[in-house]
Amino acid sequence: MQFSKADDRSLERKIDEFLVLIVCQKFGRKDGYHSPWHLPQLRNLPSESLKQTSKRCLKELFSAEMYGKGISNAPFSVYFYNYPAQLRQRLKTQSRGAAIFFFKALYMKRVPLVVNGDEIADYKWVSAEEFVASVKHKISYLRALSTLFPSSLLGKNSFECDKRTGSQKTRLKTDIQMQSS
Repeated sequence: MQFSKADDRSLERKIDEFLVLIVCQKFGRKDGYHSPWHLPQLRNLPSESLKQTSKRCLKELFSAEMYGKGISNAPFSVYFYNYPAQLRQRLKTQSRGAAIFFFKALYMKRVPLVVNGDEIADYKWVSAEEFVASVKHKISYLRALSTLFPSSLLGKNSFECDKRTGSQKTRLKTDIQMQSS
């Protein structure tokens, strides 16, 4: 059997590594928008538990043949973020942000994944290093998910962030420009 190392939609490309599914979601929009790479997610409905939302996520974003099995009844992590002003206006909400609760699931069959094209713009299976490279734009997201991969797979500094404040970065940039003049 041939394994294609280039096909990031195949679980068979890195059979010796732990792979995680990341997606670009449309979130119901029809204007060509899709999110940056992240773990699959859905909004929690008021009538359901977080565990029920995680199960619904598998059913709504992937085909009926999605052979996923939840590992736990509790989330392994949570990520808090603030809504950009434009999103607050579009959602017509006074809420300043949201929390995303993460559950682990195992994909039980090694058959090609079939996604709901109305909800998923793209997907890929990634290793720890590829995950960090794909979502590096969100250090706080990476930090919230630092327990997703066994620690032996990640370097000690994989989830470190630049601790300088915005004004320190501006001063540093100004200092560099002055030194190069």
